[in-house]
Amino acid sequence: MSGHIIISHGLDSGPDATKATALAKVASQMGWTHERPDYRDLDVIGPLGDVPGRILRLGARAHANTRKPLVLAGSSMGAYISAHVSREVPVAGLFLMAPPIALDANPRYLKAAMVPTRIVHGWEDELIPAMDVVRWAQRRQDTWCWCPTATAWPRTWSSAPRSSAASCRCFPDAVLRRLRQGPGIPVGR
Repeated sequence: MSGHIIISHGLDSGPDATKATALAKVASQMGWTHERPDYRDLDVIGPLGDVPGRILRLGARAHANTRKPLVLAGSSMGAYISAHVSREVPVAGLFLMAPPIALDANPRYLKAAMVPTRIVHGWEDELIPAMDVVRWAQRRQDTWCWCPTATAWPRTWSSAPRSSAASCRCFPDAVLRRLRQGPGIPVGR
């Protein structure tokens, strides 16, 4: 099975950021189409940017791409908006990197559709406490993987052997593999 993935960048980032680019590469290698919307014009509005505007923009892109399985992916603020849009548009899965659980913005708390979800987070994340993400993921019974730091992610995606324990098992293709396998087959925690 192949589909389409929309990859949303974080605040103070852009569609060509390292994580977004790495995820797009993996999606292409697996036969998935992808796009990376640009939110930089919205991110300059206030300290957290225009969160509702980001949600509207992603929602419009997602609604336009529901003819084949759709996965929403994002890093930080991109993860936050991807999760929220998943409640408005039928999606096959979510790939959330360092998702903030709460923001001083509207909407205040992270909410997502109950779909196959892969969460990647750094234990030493300075902005988003890892235990907040653990509690959120446990309530949903989501699949997650942890890296020592967020900076290790793109390196492990592109260069580490897939069987290596040292690679943190933080590969963005996990959610795409899960969709290929079908429901009921765990990816691992």
